[in-house]
Amino acid sequence: MIWTNVQQQSRRVTALILAGIMAASLSACGGKSTQEASPTVGTVKQAGEMHVYSSKTLDATGLHLEHINRFQSEGGRIYGFGNGPDENGDWQNFIVSFAMEGESVTDPVKHVFPLYKSADISAACMDEEGHIYAVVRSYTVMEYTGEEGDVPAEVAEMFPEEMVDEAMGEETASSDAEEVMEEEYAPVAAKPFAGEVVNLEEATLPATEKETENYLLKYDAQGALVYAVALDEKLTASEYFYVNSIVATADAVLISSEGNIGQINAQDGSFVAIVAQGGNGGWLYLTKLKDNRVILHGYGSEGLLLQEIDLAAHKIGTSYEMSGYINPDSMTAGGDYDVCWSDSGGVFGMNLGDESGTELLNFVDSDMVSTGLYNYVVLDDGRILANVDPNNESYYGAFGSSVSYSDGSQSELTLMTKVPAGEIKEKEVLTLGCLYSDSHIASEVVKFNKESDTYRIRIINYMNTMSANDYNAALEAFNSDIVTGNMPDMVILDTSMPMESYYAKRVFEPLDSYLENDAELKDAEFMDNVLDAMKHQGTTYLLTPGFAAITISAKAKAVQGHDTWTIEAFEKVIDESGIPYEKTFGYSMDAATLLQYFVLFNSGSFIDYSEHKCNFNSPEFMRLLELAQKFPAQNSNETSYEYDDTAWREGRALFELTSLGDFDSYWRAKYISFGEDVAFIGFPTATGENGSSFMPDSPIAMSASGTKKDACWEFMRRLYSDEYQEGINWSFPVRLSALEKKAQKATEPEMWYNPVTKKMEEQESYWGIGDTSIKKTPLTKEETEEVIAFLKTLNVTASFNQQISEIIQEDAAPFFKGQKSKEEVAGIIQSRVQVYLNENS
Repeated sequence: MIWTNVQQQSRRVTALILAGIMAASLSACGGKSTQEASPTVGTVKQAGEMHVYSSKTLDATGLHLEHINRFQSEGGRIYGFGNGPDENGDWQNFIVSFAMEGESVTDPVKHVFPLYKSADISAACMDEEGHIYAVVRSYTVMEYTGEEGDVPAEVAEMFPEEMVDEAMGEETASSDAEEVMEEEYAPVAAKPFAGEVVNLEEATLPATEKETENYLLKYDAQGALVYAVALDEKLTASEYFYVNSIVATADAVLISSEGNIGQINAQDGSFVAIVAQGGNGGWLYLTKLKDNRVILHGYGSEGLLLQEIDLAAHKIGTSYEMSGYINPDSMTAGGDYDVCWSDSGGVFGMNLGDESGTELLNFVDSDMVSTGLYNYVVLDDGRILANVDPNNESYYGAFGSSVSYSDGSQSELTLMTKVPAGEIKEKEVLTLGCLYSDSHIASEVVKFNKESDTYRIRIINYMNTMSANDYNAALEAFNSDIVTGNMPDMVILDTSMPMESYYAKRVFEPLDSYLENDAELKDAEFMDNVLDAMKHQGTTYLLTPGFAAITISAKAKAVQGHDTWTIEAFEKVIDESGIPYEKTFGYSMDAATLLQYFVLFNSGSFIDYSEHKCNFNSPEFMRLLELAQKFPAQNSNETSYEYDDTAWREGRALFELTSLGDFDSYWRAKYISFGEDVAFIGFPTATGENGSSFMPDSPIAMSASGTKKDACWEFMRRLYSDEYQEGINWSFPVRLSALEKKAQKATEPEMWYNPVTKKMEEQESYWGIGDTSIKKTPLTKEETEEVIAFLKTLNVTASFNQQISEIIQEDAAPFFKGQKSKEEVAGIIQSRVQVYLNENS
């Protein structure tokens, strides 16, 4: 059973979808900069021409890898903390440890924590002497001792009837579909643990009046309990205590929770000091280096933190700066470096004090698919040991941060070894440039590389080689390569790029003839409205495998009689509702932000890129200024995006900014946000045309000056193949047959593999909004047809020009403050945007 709360943060993420359009695209692909990249790209040092590793699956019988959260290397042994059912279906918290002898797992030991009543293990680690440290969270529970069927009122109010019935022991009959799914996803039989099992001694956890109480437990290598001490009052004043990470040396235990870093005396468990307080903010992690130094890393309120902890002085010591991208969540110690980390491109090493990292392993070059290694260690000889789910490559990657158990698969222990340069098979190289990382495209690149005897695609990732979060620098380097003739063979684009400039310089290869001559694709049915909207002056230059609709949603009865609407109709609906303008979107919308959205969805009325002209001094734009002025001139950070989750359902808000990327998002809009029939009406436009648009997913183009165009097409066409299209689960596919299959699946119950019962079972999901809980149900055929009909109305691509946006925002501000007239402001904007178009044509 899954319970999902629609809370303030998740609501904020939904409503910021359009703000995300203004910041960056949803599309990209993965990898690291290679030798073919522009000289302006490349803060990552190269350890060799290629960073290829081979993979070998090791025999890890009984280690329960599918339940291991993270590996740790300590004193020549590998440790992994985990929790989950054992081979008998009994739940366990445990630590497994083993040694590596060549390519074999030796001397496996399993330390099993006792099953505490009303308690669970939050985190655990080992020190160099084999001592175990664990944080145990003890909590109070509501126990029901009444007669069967007599449900306490407080329980009935908290949970849906279906959940109460299940808790009272009512059984549900299994369907034929469950039996079919059980046969299709027969689990791999669990194997008994073959090594030594150490049952850790149980600690006595005192009763507490607090809702939760947290303890630090220490065990010796033989499983005997050394001590159990309470933590809450020392480390945090909050009732909610969550441990991000824990590390231990012979003398000190450090615990990171809610931004607080606490130091404990390892010998007796006594509190020592708060090393760092929560003012840093964010999620902070601890890593112990091979020489027993401890570093603090993560993203705080001021960005990336990489700091050494002075254990003797009990405070933060040296802080380190990085000039390149680093993924602190995946950081570990090992190999020839102080620290290693991974991202979607590969694994990197760095010594503290270095300005940038050294690339060790490149996933794509090694024919691996990954969103980054998290459950891994780098051995002293440079080999990498990782926990791998081989059946989960299409979404999480081969080395995902969490291992799926949804289909009953077992994880694999994989040893990766660097391949000598002389043993790497030579192929002709195709380059694929992009800004961001996307495992879906990277996965297809890996498949292509494995299947092709002639070509290998190298991914050039511009963003990951720039300073952290320096999008503008990466975009500048990307644009420079495209327009100066240094363009990769293929590029993944996004909607914030100057597409009209690219078209004007004729840097992209026309693709219509490739589509027309492709034996499979020429007769396939697509969402023609989406593909037509992607064309430039009637010519196809881009392929987009998927898309999401960007729109405004509302209760159908609130906008009855409108499929699209004008600015006047939009204003009339607000006035008749009696809802204050600033609350019509469910949160405090300001004038400048709303004007940005209005221009985004009316851009064709004001900008003609093909003629390099604009029309911002028109009556239509001045009308938008007048409407936007009815909203607050500016919101403070405290009031902007403050949500009342039930406002749409209860009629205190009218419109919700919506990204419709799958059928589930339709279900959430109808049954959660509004609680009744919903209309996707879009933004108002000056002419009353369709104000909804779509965001393309990973649009890809081919270089017009490339010399290997047929080979590029052999890769690009794969994104429109049945296999790839039917595997898309992150957006709507553009191939009609794949979209229809996705619609059919939305009408069927969701299933999951239960590792305890070893059966496929119907997954029960509940969404909480306000004091109401709503069970997730399949859509009807009529509802999926409604969604598809709406998707077929989309004919505009959502695009955003950062420079023009800044001009409008800057020059409209005096009008909203009453300092200039709408005519003055419109004239200034018209002049500045026209200059921009002239300079960039």
